[in-house]
Amino acid sequence: MTGVSRQRERYGEAQKLNTEATTFLQPLHDDLAELSPTFDGIVYFAIDQWHKDNASAVATVQPESADVDRFAFYKNNIEHHRVDLGATALGLGLQQKEPQLIRSRMNPGRHTTWTHRAIVDNKLVGGVQTAFNSSYGEIPSDTRAITLAHAKHADVITEVARAFNKLSLEIPSIGDMLELLAPATPNAFIASWDLRNSTPFAMANYGSLRNYLLDTKNTFNHLSADTSTYVHDTGDGQDISIWLPDNSKNFDRSNPADVRAFGNGTVLPLIDTLFAAHGDIARDYSDVNPRINFVVGLGYVEHDRYDGRTSQTFWEVANHHKRHPEAPISFTDTARKVLQLPQRP
Repeated sequence: MTGVSRQRERYGEAQKLNTEATTFLQPLHDDLAELSPTFDGIVYFAIDQWHKDNASAVATVQPESADVDRFAFYKNNIEHHRVDLGATALGLGLQQKEPQLIRSRMNPGRHTTWTHRAIVDNKLVGGVQTAFNSSYGEIPSDTRAITLAHAKHADVITEVARAFNKLSLEIPSIGDMLELLAPATPNAFIASWDLRNSTPFAMANYGSLRNYLLDTKNTFNHLSADTSTYVHDTGDGQDISIWLPDNSKNFDRSNPADVRAFGNGTVLPLIDTLFAAHGDIARDYSDVNPRINFVVGLGYVEHDRYDGRTSQTFWEVANHHKRHPEAPISFTDTARKVLQLPQRP
């Protein structure tokens, strides 16, 4: 269709580049693998043009291992994902002109990283991150050998960086073109509420339903305004994004303890407040007895192309509403785990 771009127009080109980059980086991987049994592989990350403060994992080379669980963290959090530069060791590494070993912020108990920045035309465009896993021995403390290995393959790294940068300048998002998932580190809780049995309500009392929804949404918008700047209207409910604080010396989005403290101190009290306010609204509509339930999710909410927001968590909470229609409040598995709530029976 003339004048309309399609997201998959250059998908094959991006996939081809991914394959070629993996091949080009194999010799660097092989040299690094000789340095330590703790070596867990390398990933080239390209800074994303659309998803600000994100970088996309666009090429990976890893050693072979008989331990089937060795790369579980990578597969669940890095592979086929973008990463949040504000919540990861990668972000810290890309800020440093001279690479150094940095403990992983997402997996600090096992991983230490070393990141070599990629500069193209005097612009930071990404970097190669090397990972070491303390479960398999002592992580190298002397980085000179790592530096020498990178220097040996500097031309190849630059070629990979130029290729991905060229493509990224021609499309809105290299991560979206490769159909990568959003970062595994969360940036928001989702407080999602839904009106029970809304279809019969609408068929029998649409005028009352319309006014009830106006009253409820206006009230909830007002009460959540201090913690949310985006509310996704679902028709008979809302997904209220409650943003996690920015990373600082007092808060780390990659630290489950910090996220849990925010959830218990801000999110759950807000839901209590919304429930109480809804009780007052429901009394005005006692003739139709409106009842709502809440689902609490936790994930990464991102900008879409239409000045709105989208998140895989929106679908997760919608599915949860369908599976638990009578529970006044329930939690997605991710939110339940981070908040350390008991498992559902």
